Amino acid sequence: MIATSAGIGSVLGLSSLMGITADSNMITLPILLGMALSVGYSVHYVNSFRMHFRRTGLRKDSVVKAVEETGWPILFTVITTVASLISFLFAGIGPIRWVGGISASIVFTVYLYVITLIPILMSFGKDKQILITEPETKKNGATKADLCFEKIGNKIIDKKLLISAASFIIIAAMIPGIFKISVNMDYIEMMEKKIPYVERLLNMLSGKLGSLYSYDVMISYDDPEAFKNSDSLKNLEALENKLGSLNLTKISGEKPRVTSACQMMKEINRMFNEDDINFYSIPDDDDIIAQNLVFYSDSFKDWFDIESDNFGITHVHVELSGYDANLIVEDIDNAKKYAAELFPDAGISIVGEVVEYAEMNHKLVTAELKSFTLSFIVIAILLILAFSSIKTGLIGMIPNLAPVIVVGGVMGYAHFSLDMLTMTIMPMILGIAVDDTIHLINHIKYQLEVTGSYKEAIIISFRENGGLYGLGARLHHGERQTAWKLQTFCTLKTKLHFLPLTMLNHDWELMQQNFLLNQKKSVPTFTGFRFLHQALCPLQKIIR
Repeated sequence: MIATSAGIGSVLGLSSLMGITADSNMITLPILLGMALSVGYSVHYVNSFRMHFRRTGLRKDSVVKAVEETGWPILFTVITTVASLISFLFAGIGPIRWVGGISASIVFTVYLYVITLIPILMSFGKDKQILITEPETKKNGATKADLCFEKIGNKIIDKKLLISAASFIIIAAMIPGIFKISVNMDYIEMMEKKIPYVERLLNMLSGKLGSLYSYDVMISYDDPEAFKNSDSLKNLEALENKLGSLNLTKISGEKPRVTSACQMMKEINRMFNEDDINFYSIPDDDDIIAQNLVFYSDSFKDWFDIESDNFGITHVHVELSGYDANLIVEDIDNAKKYAAELFPDAGISIVGEVVEYAEMNHKLVTAELKSFTLSFIVIAILLILAFSSIKTGLIGMIPNLAPVIVVGGVMGYAHFSLDMLTMTIMPMILGIAVDDTIHLINHIKYQLEVTGSYKEAIIISFRENGGLYGLGARLHHGERQTAWKLQTFCTLKTKLHFLPLTMLNHDWELMQQNFLLNQKKSVPTFTGFRFLHQALCPLQKIIR
């Protein structure tokens, strides 16, 4: 908690001093991300330390071993997560760019505090005398939970063909569902009824008068007297009727919620005819219309520019029953078409927040897909460079890509909308998913160089780190959205089931040769570990 609080506080405090304005709607996202990742980084250090401490009982040596084993994977995890978040800066949307920049800063700052404070704090204390017998030390200080994950690793290897085939079938079946996903910016659906404000809003909208979304069809003539005649107002009434038949137009008591100057003109006409309902219509006499507009101008101030005596510009207000990204675009296009047919010589435009939402949908999809693609490419390149192997790097992308495909397919088949929060979280999850992927691949390759056996390396990796992957998934499982939970679950399943199987058949002869050639070296041959071993020498001396 010290590292978490210090990291988040440092970034937010510095951003405040630099005059960077926080986005109140998105500020919880980088904070929660920093908290989750801080715990995720810490548990890898602590787990490795406790494992070595149970083996040897030597506290400072256990701290050094923990840093040697986990320092490189955690550092590379930070690099990939930051790279994924920095891709937000290319989105072109203010709040998204702010989230990306602040989140990347928090992740890196939290890492600096964790890498510094955790090893130092764990080095304080006395050594412990090992009382367990030699046969019990074979499991290298494993707990009962660790032994359970070892059994899972054995079962996965024994049924590798079945699991591989099932994984490929599921992924292939989900690909068509991706193309059925719809984008929807409706924040009521986005935040759901669990938020009290949204629940109250839905209760209000369920009534006849309640409405949240609307737009206006603007009709403008150069002639300031254009709507002082019967034909223009009757065309306006015809436009109302057509707009009332559109997909999202709200209906109250079998009447469309479409209003314009026509309602007031019809009310005045009925008033002058002894309130006879038969006269609730647009007068045929142009003089009567002009007279009503002049003498009852205050009644028409919402529809015309009364102060300038301009009756050449008016609008039709349309209230909507809800928001659907695809249907609203269709409704807006139809509204423009109907208005152009009835008023061919007038200028037609659609205004309102739903028009901005429709435009934002397009920008959001384009920006987020660009961000996600860039994040995916950068992480793939980093994995290839880190593992010094194209095949291993691409294998490392499997647990990052497969959950995206599965979740996308489920969302498409189940008609889940792709909203702003879901699209914002996608690159983040991609960066976070790399965390345990790197740890698992690193640990398997490390143990392979030590033991010379893929099967033994996978089993040891499951025993020593399997529990951490479940904990990491749980840390990111608190989100409200079903899609986010499903993505976390699929990432965990892919890492624990499919990833080891792909590595089991990868470069066996090459890795066996590397092991035989380098088994006499004190430090494993993997480039990242050699680099880290040299880089951490000063820290080891300080701890000792």
